[in-house]
Amino acid sequence: MRGAGQALITSRIVSRRWTARGALILCAACAGPDPADANAAPWRYALTWDPSRTELRGEVTAPPGDADVVAITEQARPFFASDEGWSPTRDGAHSLHWTITLDAAARTLDDVDRLAARGSGFVGTLDVLLPLPTKGEDDAPFTLQVNAPPGETFACASESVAEASWRGTLGELRRGPACALGAIAVRSLAPEYTRITIADLAPGANRRAAALDAHVVACTRATAAWFGRFPVDRLLLLALPTRGPTISGGSARGAGGARIVLDVPAPLRPHQLANDWVLIHEMVHLALPSLPPAQHWLEEGSATYAEPLIQAAAGRVTVESVWAATIAEFPQGLAPPERGGLDDDSSWGRTYYGGALFCLIADVRIRQRTENRRSLRDALRAVLAADLDITDFASIDEVLALGDEGTGTSVLRELHAATSKQPFAIDLDGLWRDLGVRLDGSRVVFDDTAPLADIRRELVQGPGAERTPDR
Repeated sequence: MRGAGQALITSRIVSRRWTARGALILCAACAGPDPADANAAPWRYALTWDPSRTELRGEVTAPPGDADVVAITEQARPFFASDEGWSPTRDGAHSLHWTITLDAAARTLDDVDRLAARGSGFVGTLDVLLPLPTKGEDDAPFTLQVNAPPGETFACASESVAEASWRGTLGELRRGPACALGAIAVRSLAPEYTRITIADLAPGANRRAAALDAHVVACTRATAAWFGRFPVDRLLLLALPTRGPTISGGSARGAGGARIVLDVPAPLRPHQLANDWVLIHEMVHLALPSLPPAQHWLEEGSATYAEPLIQAAAGRVTVESVWAATIAEFPQGLAPPERGGLDDDSSWGRTYYGGALFCLIADVRIRQRTENRRSLRDALRAVLAADLDITDFASIDEVLALGDEGTGTSVLRELHAATSKQPFAIDLDGLWRDLGVRLDGSRVVFDDTAPLADIRRELVQGPGAERTPDR
């Protein structure tokens, strides 16, 4: 199962030369035990690096078989070397040793989803660091043993089974689990909802760790309370050092295991996290399966819409502040007349706020049809209940059907049909009027006589009391 841009390596070629397709091939070509026995044996990997972190050394042992082939990703190819080829082992398997010039690769690629140097270490994905098997079922196992220099360590989104040891399936490995290595601080948090491993690439004073850990736990609990459970059972959180007053950015990824990257100030004090919205936004992403590129707007839109609702429900922001931001920011999602539908417009405004408008309108319509007994939150919970999260792939039709089933309506599919391929006219001023909310300067004013006032009160819930109605 060779992905695009991978180089195959084989010992059948005496010298290291490129084939007509630009692929370098290397395989263990000795007959071995019955292939049925090989299916039960794991691919065994080992990694180590020198304290200068200039070179990463690895070994892979393929299960016994007659033609075990591995592939190197195109990005890693210029930094990869293996002069020895495959060597037979005593049990009939074959092993291969290789090296990657780690620092040069990180400087050249400079991509946290490939390989990059950050702080006191490196972040990347295992498919760049390891030769990948091109045969074997996706559910076949692999193990990874890491032998780090003193004072350095490794973290990975694959399942940890012991200190410095990881395991998973070839399917996970081929998707490139996120990882980090170097002089980094790795610690585990165990909120009641999930297992979280934090890999901090700017380890320092205990005050920084305590502030970040407390923030992660608080956001985990708030997200779990809103969804009914935390979206994933296991999460790798990579904290990358940055300058600035607060968390300045982040991303979520599900390939090979759930991971979140956060750009965290170094040094860090608790007050710098009081107004952070990024972490909960990324945690909402964990609750939706990965969708095709044309529907990226639903991934970003649902996170943009749900994050302030989660914050308000947890008492981290006021109801008024959520409505003030909604009225001020959501118009960025309106479609210009010449633009197409959500599926055809990947601009920033339509992706984030066009998607958020879709979620807002869907939430209002679901509540209207169910007399406020169901909401968009029930739709998102239904997707999670189907055991779909960011580590899975799904179609938009599958997600919307599950969401509609969770609300007992057809709102999501109807709204997608109306917005996916053509601009959708939205009278936002009329919507705010019907909901009974408006801005008077910087002041939020609520009108309890509005036709949808009951829905407005349920849309954003929090400890703050609404202002006196404007009569």
